[in-house]
Amino acid sequence: MGYTKEIKLVTPISHLFNNYEDGIEIQRFSDQLEARERTCKLRFKNTSHYHIDFDLNLGLKESQKDFLRSHVRDRKEITNLTFQLTRDTEEFDIKNGKGYPKGNFIDRTEQLKRSKISVKEIRDIVGSDRSIGIENNNFYDTGAYEISTSSEFINQVIKETNTYLLLDIAHAKITCQNKNLNFNNYIDKLSQDISCKQIHLCGTGQRIINGKAEIYDAHLLPTIDSIKEALHICKELQVYHLTLEYYQNKNNLIESLKQIKKMIKDFK
Repeated sequence: MGYTKEIKLVTPISHLFNNYEDGIEIQRFSDQLEARERTCKLRFKNTSHYHIDFDLNLGLKESQKDFLRSHVRDRKEITNLTFQLTRDTEEFDIKNGKGYPKGNFIDRTEQLKRSKISVKEIRDIVGSDRSIGIENNNFYDTGAYEISTSSEFINQVIKETNTYLLLDIAHAKITCQNKNLNFNNYIDKLSQDISCKQIHLCGTGQRIINGKAEIYDAHLLPTIDSIKEALHICKELQVYHLTLEYYQNKNNLIESLKQIKKMIKDFK
């Protein structure tokens, strides 16, 4: 099948949109917008996606279901809802940006069961006409991420819930570094025989933890090479929605969006 449609830039409605005029300016350089929980009260035209940080494999809380009823159900213009599989335990401590389990580890069978229930509950609340996607998370060797970041498990959940993959490239790179995996092989297993409809792109950061160098999801501006890589993955997986996850400065965001748009136009 040929790669014929043009990739659309889907920009998150971050705190940079709190100033309405700034939001309108950012929107000018975006094809579509993606709503987020923290800015759920901001409503801009051409919002087609909603990324929500609920862990489907842990099960939905009543407060999360209430959020779907209050802030998502009536947004009929939004056709794509994406969620996540973050960790294997309900209780955890955060140290240096990593989750450390405090107990109540959930095994693979139970995580799959809860994922199926979560997707059904979402469709019951918001309607079955929305497309639902699941984002991959990053692996750290703390005991909290082994199942939920496994390419085989993510792939299984997506197949058995009739959802699609939201590929976060930074998360995948972190997982591959920390598990000593080949990036291309990980992506192949993650996306095998399923649909991938969206990609999250940002620049990773580097840090030293306990004397060891590691990369982390810093939401920096992407490099030219990382943009090229993302576009090639889009072509390989037939993805037509690309999201730049950068939140630090409006002008830098706009310049990067303009740069990516030009690269999309020139991409073969």
